[in-house]
Amino acid sequence: MFELLLSGVVATSIALYITNMSESRREKRSNSQNYILAFYGSGYMAHRDTLLDFAYDPAIGPDIATPRSKAEYAGWLMPEMDSRPEIRVSVSALAEFMGAARRCVEDNSCESGSLNAALGPYSVSFYDLFAPILVEMRCNATGPDGFPPAVDPEDDVLFFARVDPAQISCNDV
Repeated sequence: MFELLLSGVVATSIALYITNMSESRREKRSNSQNYILAFYGSGYMAHRDTLLDFAYDPAIGPDIATPRSKAEYAGWLMPEMDSRPEIRVSVSALAEFMGAARRCVEDNSCESGSLNAALGPYSVSFYDLFAPILVEMRCNATGPDGFPPAVDPEDDVLFFARVDPAQISCNDV
């Protein structure tokens, strides 16, 4: 009799565990899908289009493609950023979005695989083109207390772009 009761308790515990795991997976999948839908939705698409228009602007395009050192590229890009505030706004908005997605993965509330698959390829290109502005955001960022904030926009992009943050320095800009 005791074995029967014990096996019933074990079976119930296993069923509850499986149900809980299944609900957790569904919630993580749903959270991930919400981020992906937002990224490809009209709000963030407008920011991506702004950056795409900048990169493919006939007056700019050849300059972006010109091989040069990081310092030379930053020296060319930063004045362009200053003359086009909408570029800086879009870079900032996308970096903040990637930060929220990164925190969702790190909090174990989102599936890292699906977010990496959806955001990774864009993040690589985004970082390649706008690294100087992301590094500047990181190096010049101050929180309400006057210290750098805990959230690092450059590292948020690097997370999805699979770039090692240790290779980046404020001296690169």
